[in-house]
Amino acid sequence: MATSHFRLWHGALARPALGWLLALALARLLLHLLTNGQYGFHRDELAVLDDANHLAWGYVAYPPLVPALAHASMQLFGDSLAAFRAPSALAQSLAVLFTGLIARELGGHRGAQVVAAVAVACVPFSMLAGSMLQYTSPDYLWWVLAAWLLPPSTVIVLGDDAEGVSDTPATCALTGRVHIPHGVENEESGHPDIYVCRDFRFDWAKAWPRMRHFG
Repeated sequence: MATSHFRLWHGALARPALGWLLALALARLLLHLLTNGQYGFHRDELAVLDDANHLAWGYVAYPPLVPALAHASMQLFGDSLAAFRAPSALAQSLAVLFTGLIARELGGHRGAQVVAAVAVACVPFSMLAGSMLQYTSPDYLWWVLAAWLLPPSTVIVLGDDAEGVSDTPATCALTGRVHIPHGVENEESGHPDIYVCRDFRFDWAKAWPRMRHFG
């Protein structure tokens, strides 16, 4: 049952649309591989580089995934800057691909899928994240991938409470809370709650105006 339901969410794409998305993702990957050796190490990258040469199960500032990826990439492709930054380039390229797939899940045809993928490919934050390997580099991909894995009727809502969206989804469950460090200015006051909302009573055209003021 779970398998058939998963296929319902992520059925096979029309081949021409998938071809365009793969071409955009590969073009983005190639762009970074050709240009990521133009500048020297960012100072935060030096910490990742050192940890990549001294692998451990965890570090003071971050978990072990990014140093492990850097280590594997340099073992495969050498010690060049482009090789060191290859995991970031791959992560951002995959984000482009999965963004197009999300557009498909929301009912977008080939043009909408391509426009969504191009938009993400041109986002300055994504371009910067693909140009350096820091411990935050894969985060953009994780959020895009999480959005793709969720069923279309599920949305993650960030806000002080669920009062403003209680009439839009059938259910809204509190799953966590965002901790804002002391001294960090943010539009959200206090510690915003994270809700997972499911089964919308309206289609997206009607639900979006009710929810767009939330995160």
